[in-house]
Amino acid sequence: MNFNPIDMDNWSRKPYFNHYLNNVRCSYSMTANIDITNLLSVIKNKGISCIQH
Repeated sequence: MNFNPIDMDNWSRKPYFNHYLNNVRCSYSMTANIDITNLLSVIKNKGISCIQH
C-alpha cells in the first residue's frame, strides 16, 4: 500500500477536513443481532430481573 503525504497548507480540501476534524466529531455505531437465549436462561435461573426501575 502506498501513502501520499498531503501538504495541508496547499490542500484545496483543508477547510472541509478541519471542519469535520474540529467541529463535527465523527462517530460510528453498529447494530447486530445476537442470540441471548443462554443469557436469558442464566438470568431466569438466578432470579435476576431484566426490567430496570
